[in-house]
Amino acid sequence: MEIMNDGFASPSSLPTFRVGVLIPIRAALVQSKGLQPWRIFMDNCQIFTQAENDSTVTTPEVDSESPRGVSSSGVYPIISNAGCLVESKEGNSSFLPRRRPEEILLHLQSLRFALGQKVFFGCDLQAWKIESSSLERKACHYKPAQHRWELLDNPTQSYVCSCCDFSCTRWSQPDSGVAAHKVVGPFIMMEEEPSSSGDTDSRTEQGLKRLPLTWLPLLLRGMTESLLWLLIFSLTVLLILLMVLLALMYYLCVWRGGRMRYMRTSQTPT
Repeated sequence: MEIMNDGFASPSSLPTFRVGVLIPIRAALVQSKGLQPWRIFMDNCQIFTQAENDSTVTTPEVDSESPRGVSSSGVYPIISNAGCLVESKEGNSSFLPRRRPEEILLHLQSLRFALGQKVFFGCDLQAWKIESSSLERKACHYKPAQHRWELLDNPTQSYVCSCCDFSCTRWSQPDSGVAAHKVVGPFIMMEEEPSSSGDTDSRTEQGLKRLPLTWLPLLLRGMTESLLWLLIFSLTVLLILLMVLLALMYYLCVWRGGRMRYMRTSQTPT
C-alpha cells in the first residue's frame, strides 16, 4: 500500500497535504502472471497520530460515543463496517474504478484532524480469489447526489451496501483468502493556504466598506425599473377606464339620446 501521485502513475514523495486535497492511495496484491486473478479489499482503515514504525501500527479502540468515532488516543476512522468508506459520507473521499482486480484505488480527502502533526494511514487488507468472492466482501462508498451507498465492483448490486448505515456481516477467513495489515506515512495535513498576503485584513475591510456603495446602484436600478413598470401599468389601466367612460357617454348622450328624440318626433301628431 502506498501514497501515489495524481493519476496513480507513481508513488508520491509529498509529505504534506492541504485540507480538502485528495490524497491518492493504492493497495495491490503482487501475484505472478498466469495465475488466477485475486480481488483485494480494504476492510478497516484509520488515520493514526502515532505509529510504532512505518510498517506496523497498534490499533487503539475507537470510542463510538465521541464525534465521528475519534478516539482519545488519536484515531480517525476512514473505512469500517467490513468495507464501508464512512468518510465518503462526511467529505469527498471515494473509491475509484479498478484498473485490475488485484488493485484498489482510494481518493482520501485531506481533513481537519491532527493538523500539523505526523499521521499514518493504516488498513486491514483482505484478498480472495475471484471465484470464491461473495457479496459480503465489498467496497462501498457513499454517493451524495444519489443519497445512497454504491458498490464499487457492481453498482447494480449496491443493495449489499445498505448495511453501511447499521452493522454489516464481518468477513470470514476462507482457506483461499489472505489478509495483511499495511501502513503508509508519515505525512502531514495542513490548513488551507491563505488566499492573500499580510494585507488581507485591510483589503477585506475596504471591501466591506465599499460593499454598500456597490449594491446601491443595483438597488436604485431595481427600484427605478419597478416604478417604471408600475407607471406603465397605471397608465394602461387609466386609458382603458377612459375608453370605457367615453363609450358609455357616447351611448347615453349620442346614440341613445338621438334615438329617443327620433322616437318622440315620429310619434308627434300632425
